[in-house]
Amino acid sequence: MSTNKYDKIIETIRNDVNTKTNGIINNYNHQYREFFLMVQSNIIRNKIDTLAEFFFSNYLFYNHLSEFYQNNFSIENVEIEGNVFDLPCIYVTFHLGSYKLINFILGFNQKKVCLVIAQNTLKREREKYQNLYDVYNFKFDFEIVDAEAVGAIFRMKRLIEKGYSLVLYLDGKTEKSVESNSDKSITLIKVLEDTIYAKKGAGILSYLLKIPIIPVISYFDSSYKAIIKINNPIYPDFNLGISDYAEKQTVCLWSMFSDYLKIYPEQWEAWSYFHVFLKNEIKKNEIKYEFADVMNFNEKRYTFIIDEEENVFLFDKTLVSKSKISVHLFKILDFVKMNSITRNDIGEVIKNTKLLNNLIEQEILI
Repeated sequence: MSTNKYDKIIETIRNDVNTKTNGIINNYNHQYREFFLMVQSNIIRNKIDTLAEFFFSNYLFYNHLSEFYQNNFSIENVEIEGNVFDLPCIYVTFHLGSYKLINFILGFNQKKVCLVIAQNTLKREREKYQNLYDVYNFKFDFEIVDAEAVGAIFRMKRLIEKGYSLVLYLDGKTEKSVESNSDKSITLIKVLEDTIYAKKGAGILSYLLKIPIIPVISYFDSSYKAIIKINNPIYPDFNLGISDYAEKQTVCLWSMFSDYLKIYPEQWEAWSYFHVFLKNEIKKNEIKYEFADVMNFNEKRYTFIIDEEENVFLFDKTLVSKSKISVHLFKILDFVKMNSITRNDIGEVIKNTKLLNNLIEQEILI
């Protein structure tokens, strides 16, 4: 039996999410359509054995539950395993469970905190965090550093010298491409069924700033209580070079996180953008289609999105991307989707030979 004091609120969140996600599979106009398709594409590729609509409903539920805990923070409502570190360090965590709570826990313990995030989330998160700190009346120093800014490492060094600790999300979305074989700040690692480009920033900072890494994992237990697990510190190993040490720690941190991801997959916010980390070769379509007399719309790979302004997009589940198409082409493809058409007759439906060849080449029609 659940013992969470928020049971009624949790039930309300669940019912609200179920209402919001109803009909998402077949409704091209659904408000969460694109969001759902991105999550669906990433979980299917990772062979997560569950219905996509059921997974997405739970995924959105945990997104809302995480936000609720963050907006209603109370130290009594969080189960903390482990201890806050007294000296400056790097708290390394992931977007799992109520992942922002570590910042509030540090604030509650009057620790100086520097949140290291990418530019694309900087402005939005700065205002959000500041408002929450004002609400909770935390009496501590709080800074946010743009991880991609020139000179960011020097600013972090000065803050460390003033007693700050860094908070860094290893799976954070970035505006900069992570696809580079020559970039020494990234490494290739295996996460579930994917090979990804992982940033080695935490290990590099630990080595350069001579401070330990504290791995932090957050998740909700079966009663929907927020758990924050603060692990033992990992000290820089100066017997290794900076690149080897950073790579070793990156693999170690992702491995530790993957153990929890396998148990709580629906609690990982990054499913909606996980594809940006993928190694190029993984993105290529490996499905083989046999020649047949009947021409079909390739539903395994493609589907449609219609936005609020009635713009139509073709969504590619393999590349996790969308392309705007004309209403005329949408009607043609939707017609082919609903009807079996022989290859001999397809020319009567799509009379533009160049367009037809392009649709076949891109495996939109198979």
